[in-house]
Amino acid sequence: KYPRLAVGFDVGGLRAAGWALSQRSRGDFYRALTAFFADSQNNGLLSDLWDRYYGHLRPFDFVDARALLYAHQEIFPNLRESFITAANKTGLDWRLLAALGYQESHWDPQARSPTGVRGLMMLPRATAKRLQVSRLDSRQAIDGGARYLTDLLSRLPNSVVDSQRLWFALAAYNIGSGHLEDARRITHRSGASPNRWPDVRRHLPLLANISVASTTRYGVARGAETVHFVRSIRRYFDTIRQLEPHPISSDKPSPRSGNLTLRSL
Repeated sequence: KYPRLAVGFDVGGLRAAGWALSQRSRGDFYRALTAFFADSQNNGLLSDLWDRYYGHLRPFDFVDARALLYAHQEIFPNLRESFITAANKTGLDWRLLAALGYQESHWDPQARSPTGVRGLMMLPRATAKRLQVSRLDSRQAIDGGARYLTDLLSRLPNSVVDSQRLWFALAAYNIGSGHLEDARRITHRSGASPNRWPDVRRHLPLLANISVASTTRYGVARGAETVHFVRSIRRYFDTIRQLEPHPISSDKPSPRSGNLTLRSL
């Protein structure tokens, strides 16, 4: 079915993992350790860690992976410096910006969508005008997309912390801050947390339901597409970080996301 698919390396068999404590540790340290795991289960830390590293994964897509590898080899070299420059201005990881650009246009500077957004970073006309960039100029579009994402990050409520801020900002890049806030309100009404991306992600598709959207401020939206959008960027980000393992340092402070800078994701 996939004639060019080959085994890259042997990952070995399954291995059990566990914690080993010496007899001298079976006191206060042992009690603190067991309490930590119990608390992590109850306060959502373990589920957040699972979502951070595995929540965006799905069955392997050979065609999609091969297309990204081809684009990275043939198209990306001419764009790398523009992504690095934009990242150094905003403090974002340039590979994240590259993943965003690939999801939006497959790095095509002439891309156009049926909704009227255009260019490599698929900026709406009004946004490009406000940022004073040309959507069809790759360098300007990347600069505008980076500044737009930074602005979305800064507008998120302080109750959204750590890496959650990045996923929320990417969602807002796709669906708009208003619709994202509607989804957060729906999530809160359901009893889940409006500040956790896994919870809001489950409720975003409800914006396509007319009866549900009628109770919101901004109405119907394609929330399921936004879930796919964020998941794809996270997957592309992971892949590009493997292809480009060395981030470019910047003297500009990174936009903060709680106690975690975006560069460390």
